[in-house]
Order: sequence, then C-alpha cells, then structure tokens
Amino acid sequence: NGKQVVLPGGHCHLLNHKNWKFEKFMSLKVQTNDLERIKATSADNIEMIVTSTVNWRIVDVEVAATMAAETMAVTGRAGDVSADISKLRDDVLKQAIA
Repeated sequence: NGKQVVLPGGHCHLLNHKNWKFEKFMSLKVQTNDLERIKATSADNIEMIVTSTVNWRIVDVEVAATMAAETMAVTGRAGDVSADISKLRDDVLKQAIA
C-alpha cells in the first residue's frame, strides 16, 4: 500500500526505492475507437443499427491515472498487470455505448 505519484513527461526520472515501480505511459494525444453495429431504438420506436467513431483524449493525467490504475492482475501474478491504457479505453467505450 502506498501513494500513487504521477511524474511529468519529457524528463528523466530515477525510481530510487525498491518498492517504486513504473506503471504506464499516459498519452495525451487524441484516441480514436470504432463502435460497430450497436442496436439502438429511436424515440418513435424504430430499431436501428448504428456504426460510430469515438474520439477522446486525456485532459487530467492524475485523474486518468488514478481511475485507470490496475492494482491486481486477473491472473493474480504481479507481473501480469497491463502497461497500456486498455482499461481506460474500455471504460470510455462503455460510456459511449450507454
């Protein structure tokens, strides 16, 4: 148990304690994802199949890092935690579908 620290990009950082570990890079670029074949019902009760594209980006790195932090791997092994933003991407797509 410990405090999560978000270090600024563009600099070299030394993790000088044995318990400190690098978790992931957080890209501030625009992310694009496709949502294919979602069934939706219009206000006048007509069923449609919608294909759409979701464009999103991270604005607040600290909030995104806190919400996207994977503290336990599905397999239970410490080395199996994902180093990309796939969990955050899945959360964004779930919100877009809702």
